[in-house]
Formats: sequence, structure tokens, C-alpha cells
Amino acid sequence: MQNTYFYVLLDYIFDLGASASALADPKADCNFNRPHHGLEKMALFEELIEMQASGLVEFRDKSELLITKTISVTDLKNYESKIFVFLTEVGGYEWENAFDPDWSKYILDCYMLSKNDYVEVSIETGSADTVDYVEEGIRRIIHPVKFKKSILSPWKPTYWKILNEGHLMEFNMLTDTPGMISQLKRDLPWRKPLKQA
Repeated sequence: MQNTYFYVLLDYIFDLGASASALADPKADCNFNRPHHGLEKMALFEELIEMQASGLVEFRDKSELLITKTISVTDLKNYESKIFVFLTEVGGYEWENAFDPDWSKYILDCYMLSKNDYVEVSIETGSADTVDYVEEGIRRIIHPVKFKKSILSPWKPTYWKILNEGHLMEFNMLTDTPGMISQLKRDLPWRKPLKQA
């Protein structure tokens, strides 16, 4: 059985990699919206080196290119803002075993302000039922413009996970209301929460 901080670290980077400095930040819990891992900087760096040696994480540079040289605790200390930590497929498998995700209910949302003051919204989900649920919630609150749906095949909900199919919903709206999508996500649990030690 791994320590709680092990699963917290996996959870910090399950959907996006993070710099070693972000992981070591005393306010990492606020930055990642998860419980704090509870490790001091050097202990954290030692844990990251162990996780890398076990094949759970890999180190990449700012361009997300794999760093092939052996990284030491000293390297992490000296270059913490330039070394990024990502899950490997093995790390992703560990994360899945701990959090038991239902990818059919996963919602990935992206927002971009367009030139004409519209917010361009892209939402990816794992099933037609979930995309319908999100669409219904959106249409109750706003009137989306240029609404379209399509199927993604294959679908990559995270950088390490590939599934046969996903669903894409794209639309424009006049105001940015990411809180609306956050609420829809909270109302549709898709994974187990982190168990506290």
C-alpha cells in the first residue's frame, strides 16, 4: 500500500503534467485543487525520482520533450521550473486503479475568447449520454450559437489515455460561464475521491 501523498501526486498530474516547482509549491493544494501532499521540497524531489525509477512518471522539458538523461534530486532542485513531471502509461494505470474513473462521464472543457467577443467552447466527453446531459444543462442557462456535435475516434481524454471513441460538442456563447460547466461536472461524479490516510 502506497502513502497518501503518492496518490495525491498522481492525481495532481493525471490530466496535465506540472513543473517540479509547481509540485513543490507550499500552496500546491490550492494550485491543483487537491489536498496537499505534505512533503517538504527535498522529500518531494526524492519521491519523484523514485516514481521515475519505478516507471510511473517521466521528466520532460518546457517543450514537453522527454528528458532522456538521468535526473537527480540536485537537477530537480537546480532546474525545478524547467523540469516537468508527467505520468507514464504505468502511472496512468496506477491512477486508474486508485480512482476507478468512469471515462463515459468524464468532461473535458476548453474556452477561448474569439475576435468578436464570443467565447468559443469545446467540450469533450466519453459518451453520447454525457454530451446530452451537458447540452441540456447548457441550454437551460444560455443560448449557444453555432452549436455542433461530432464523434472523436480515437479519443484522448488525457495525455496518457486513449479510448476508441469520445464525443465533442462545440459552440459559441456571449459570456464566459465556466462555473456552469464546473457545476455540471460536480453533479456527475466520474471517479472516486482521494481517500485520506
